[in-house]
Amino acid sequence: WRMIPCSKGRTVAAFGCRVYGGRHSVDGKFYVCSTQGKQIVVFDSERHNRLLLPSKVIEARHIRWTITDVDMTPCRKFVCYSTMTSAVSLTNIIGEYELHDSMNLGHSNNFGVFCLRFGAGGQEIVAGCNDYCMRVFDIERKTLVSEVMAHDNDVNAVAFADNSFRSDVVFTGSDDSLIKVWDRRMLSTGVGGYAR
Repeated sequence: WRMIPCSKGRTVAAFGCRVYGGRHSVDGKFYVCSTQGKQIVVFDSERHNRLLLPSKVIEARHIRWTITDVDMTPCRKFVCYSTMTSAVSLTNIIGEYELHDSMNLGHSNNFGVFCLRFGAGGQEIVAGCNDYCMRVFDIERKTLVSEVMAHDNDVNAVAFADNSFRSDVVFTGSDDSLIKVWDRRMLSTGVGGYAR
């Protein structure tokens, strides 16, 4: 019972549009959220004496409708966001110059990315897409590592299974009402890697 809040909480930020996604850093010192108004807001509790106050506002680029998801690297230096296009964007949190590196996750532009998550090493992103596929992208090499027809409907939840540097197990969730577990080591054999 000690962990259940006894108060209604407090408002730390108000926006003139919907907030669609948010995520804490692994250590809980940062929180990043995205709005339908094309903004990514970074909150830094470490810099503001444990208060959750906005420390940086990033104007997202190449928007189609809204920012669908946002995630932060484990090192807390970059965020990646998706916007219903086949590309995701990587931008820095720290520093005055703003990097906006767009990375296309496929060979066509006929799909949009709904969700994404960094791997524990920060070198890979797993993405769920509206063409029913799960994709794994290597950021450093800028190459698509895996592309799997994962579900019978939109893939709107993804996660690496553990916090190892390169996790081989990935979870996906879809509008087809299934959650699947994938072993990436089996994907290269051509027999599929869906663990039933």
